[in-house]
Amino acid sequence: MVADQQAIAGGLVADPRMSPHGVRAFTTRELLGPVALPKRVRLVGPSIGGRTPTGDFPWDRLDPALPMVFVTLGTANADAAVGTVGDTVLVVPRVPQMALLARVDAVVCHGGAATAADHLESLLG
Repeated sequence: MVADQQAIAGGLVADPRMSPHGVRAFTTRELLGPVALPKRVRLVGPSIGGRTPTGDFPWDRLDPALPMVFVTLGTANADAAVGTVGDTVLVVPRVPQMALLARVDAVVCHGGAATAADHLESLLG
């Protein structure tokens, strides 16, 4: 792989995440803060588009009388092992995130761009 990177970069080892030609960052200045960025970086906001169906979600398992906290590890950790959980905890591999965010009282996430953007959109419209 290093040889491939060197060939692409004319003999230099290149980081494929930081193209010398331009980088599109799927975030905003408001989320990023006042950090200095190279001129080649463009903040383009979140990439929100159509969602793939998540199959059957057990909406009937959600008790509206209980506070609901949505805990997500993000798509990069979809195969993470989950230990024993209590009766009021629902563990599923995928969720209809936008529909679920409209019903939750709190969100705990790994800080991923998709969940952060989706939650802000669900709050602000």
